[in-house]
Amino acid sequence: GLFSVDPMSSGALWEAPVAAYSGVDRSRPYHAVVIGAAGACGKDTVRGLLQHDRCHRVTIIARRKLGGAAFEEAEASEKLDYVLLASFDNMEENSELREFCADESVVFCALGTARGIAGSDTAFYKIDHDYVIDFARL
Repeated sequence: GLFSVDPMSSGALWEAPVAAYSGVDRSRPYHAVVIGAAGACGKDTVRGLLQHDRCHRVTIIARRKLGGAAFEEAEASEKLDYVLLASFDNMEENSELREFCADESVVFCALGTARGIAGSDTAFYKIDHDYVIDFARL
């Protein structure tokens, strides 16, 4: 995968956000929230989080459940669940989503696309900029 990081190593991708907050007990179990899990970075992040002992739950925010070979093993995990949205438009106005993300210990944003996949410069900007900013505002 894009990130070939040992999930048990202290330098793992998902350790950095936990360590960034002063006073956080790095031995404490945490719940991870991931948006953008369908892409290469998001898939590897979800896989790593599911393998990490201290991560007790991984919630994917998505428009639909993710399928395919890359998610077969993940789907079998009891640690994985979803928050399904009809659209990523106006995320910052979704009070349920805001409340859900407010109490989570670690949140990962892996949203992004390519211009060709997005279909237009406007759609590309909406996904790579607007959705990311809206999610950060939660």
